[in-house]
Amino acid sequence: MNAFLDMGGYAAFVWPSFAVWALVMAGLTIWCLADRRRQIAKAEALEAALGGRKRASRAGGES
Repeated sequence: MNAFLDMGGYAAFVWPSFAVWALVMAGLTIWCLADRRRQIAKAEALEAALGGRKRASRAGGES
């Protein structure tokens, strides 16, 4: 197990790169979720400003 964790002497480069990757992926996920909430709020505010119109439903074959 120690040989695997040592990564052939490159552990000092490999494990930090995994940690940086995990932090970047977590940050991007949080950023995307927050941006989604902001965009939904903007869309709802715009719909309310335009008289409360709702988006057309795609059910029934309409585009």
